[in-house]
Amino acid sequence: DPEAAEPHLVAAGDEAARNAASAEALEFFENAYRIREESTDRQPRDDGAMLERKLATALLLAGHHERARPFFDAAAAGLGETRRWTTQRQANFYLAADLARIFFRVFVRGGRMSRRQADAQMRERLSLLYERARAESIADPEHFIFDSMRLTALVTSVDPTSVKQSFSLYAGAALLFAYTGLSFRISRRFAAIAGELVHESNPDDVFTYRLMLFLADYFEGNWEQDPDIDAELIEKVLATGRLWDVDTFLCMDHIKAIEQGDFERASRHRAGIRTLLEVYGYRFSATTRDALEVFASFGERRWEDGLAAVEIYKRSPMPMLNLLAAGLEGRILVELEEWDRLDTVLETGRRLEKEIGRVTPFHGCYLAIARQAAALHSFQTRGRNAQRAAEKSAREAAQIARRMAAIRVPNLRLRAQLAAAKGDEAEALRLEEKAHREATRLGQRRELVTMNETDTAGCSESSG
Repeated sequence: DPEAAEPHLVAAGDEAARNAASAEALEFFENAYRIREESTDRQPRDDGAMLERKLATALLLAGHHERARPFFDAAAAGLGETRRWTTQRQANFYLAADLARIFFRVFVRGGRMSRRQADAQMRERLSLLYERARAESIADPEHFIFDSMRLTALVTSVDPTSVKQSFSLYAGAALLFAYTGLSFRISRRFAAIAGELVHESNPDDVFTYRLMLFLADYFEGNWEQDPDIDAELIEKVLATGRLWDVDTFLCMDHIKAIEQGDFERASRHRAGIRTLLEVYGYRFSATTRDALEVFASFGERRWEDGLAAVEIYKRSPMPMLNLLAAGLEGRILVELEEWDRLDTVLETGRRLEKEIGRVTPFHGCYLAIARQAAALHSFQTRGRNAQRAAEKSAREAAQIARRMAAIRVPNLRLRAQLAAAKGDEAEALRLEEKAHREATRLGQRRELVTMNETDTAGCSESSG
């Protein structure tokens, strides 16, 4: 009897999930859900959509972010979370209301949160919305910022001590404000609260806290900070199934290592990503693997290898990752001075930006630099008619660079070239010196090497 098998499959999935066997748990829950869907007696269940939540979480842990999203929505509705926006005006109203609640707690109340105790349903809802936000951060960027801000507003409305996972929720809020570039100041306020709630004896808490600090520092530009995440700590959290978290750390520290010229560290991280994919069966690491091949090729100046790697990375069905791929491809084409091909890539990027809506600084920053370089080239070759577009793209990239440290140096260097093209040598020199100081501060060896080569070439031309 298939229907009699459903509870046994759910129980088996629960057991597999407790043992961090994400692939096995997913198979059990999918089979249980299929039986329920095929049942002739499909009466509404008064269980808060528990199976949907189990399936959504299993999909997330296995790396199927897009597939997880509708099940998280169904589970949220089962817990009474039905607020969804249908128009941009409605979305902006909700966002403003949630931000007002957050600012009141963080600034007016000095970080003191509510004393209202969270009941069991609220605790379940907060946990579910947190997991949904993790899936949305990649799979549904349009809803991510609105839903995450809703979650953060709810978190501030209850006493942190009444929520078991309050540490993770506050760490997530801190990362939200850094990742979206909304406010590093508010991010640090939430990080301080999370630091007071972390359980030092719990490896998951320790890893999550250090990962949050590392990412916030990376985005803001505090690259001298050691994340203090070693192989031993990674092994401990892998044993509890924190595959998404480990994948995120290895990915972002790989990008930082490439920027700093530490290719050995980057290579170790790529090997770690392959382990997540091949040993742990974490499917999303296949996408991460493809992305890191592009970053490695770019950092090592293997331009043709980079373009080949981009073609593979483009296969991702997620628009936000396609936008990142377009930006990386654009930067390679700038290096190759293939301006006609770059125009096509930039047009693809504009289409993706329109489709996505709200683009995070990380996913959009490389395209902004490619666009700035293309506009500068147009000004240098077409003259005054293209000056306004070059200035506009430089300003737009500078705005993103304030929220994404990795592109500050290339933005400054392109602005210096723009100033030189306009005949303002003093401003060009000031921006070049500022770029050199920033590259030195961040330890961006690749940028420093590029600047030194440019200086050498310039001296050679002058002496010639």
